[in-house]
Amino acid sequence: MAAALRPGGLLIVQNRNFDLVLSHADRWMPPQAHREEESEWLFLRFYDFNPDGSLTFNVLTLQRQNGQDWQQHVASTRLWPLQQDQVVSALQIAGFDLIQCYGDMQEKPFQPATSPNLIMVARRGKPG
Repeated sequence: MAAALRPGGLLIVQNRNFDLVLSHADRWMPPQAHREEESEWLFLRFYDFNPDGSLTFNVLTLQRQNGQDWQQHVASTRLWPLQQDQVVSALQIAGFDLIQCYGDMQEKPFQPATSPNLIMVARRGKPG
């Protein structure tokens, strides 16, 4: 990402707050629903905590049209749950400075124990 930015360019990264996810080992995220005319969707999202420290992020999508039977689909992605200090360190090593962390897109301060997200704004350092 640093190579794609000019010196002084800004990087904005949005990520789940994995400090919170890992400390509470909460497997389930709140369900989400969506409706457009006669189509309905339900999204159930949950984690599997793997022995190697990785997570498997699962999304179960239920969809139906015109009140018919629900159709289901599961998609899973393995990921490494990077915590705030790991991401900040990686950004610094990559040459970013002025790194600011927020808990949401409205710039609430990041709280590892309560923020749902980790939003990072970092500036690519100028060549020295």
